[in-house]
Amino acid sequence: MSTGLWVILVIGIIAIILLQAFIKPAVLIVKLVVKSGIGIALIVIFNFLGGIASLALPFNPATVLIAGFLGIPGLMLLTYLQYILQ
Repeated sequence: MSTGLWVILVIGIIAIILLQAFIKPAVLIVKLVVKSGIGIALIVIFNFLGGIASLALPFNPATVLIAGFLGIPGLMLLTYLQYILQ
């Protein structure tokens, strides 16, 4: 094999390794953003419906991520914690 072919092969292998190294964090970031959006939507719906009973959850990164990752049980957990800590 010629030297040029070896160089192309090595560059290709390095490119594949770097591509895999950058794709995994990007996928995690996309999942985090999607889950945060779901958490915001759940908190908005809860605050809208909970206004009848004077229940509301604040918007902050912790509550949004808990609601996003845990869903309805996360909202129940946040409501329970708010009730206990008042």
